[in-house]
Amino acid sequence: MKLLAPFSVDEVRRGADGSLQVMSLEGWTADADEMVVATGLRPDLGILGEVRLDLDPALECPRLLAPLIDPNLHSCGTVRPHGAFELQQPDNGFFLPG
Repeated sequence: MKLLAPFSVDEVRRGADGSLQVMSLEGWTADADEMVVATGLRPDLGILGEVRLDLDPALECPRLLAPLIDPNLHSCGTVRPHGAFELQQPDNGFFLPG
């Protein structure tokens, strides 16, 4: 088994043999039997310096989403479904998913 981490995924395809073909943003390709995706990481918001954001200061996520995903209030599987309303930002048509 070979671990490839960290890297940024550009695309994932299913190969003819059923394996996963992972294409990285760095330009390389790898075949994989399994992928483990890390979630819960904080985003780099630096690129959004010119965009108006409405973020929760502790979780760095959309303010309306924060009470739904705060680990001090919820555990995995206890969060109600949510969508565009909770992810919207002050700039029209701009949303922060994830």
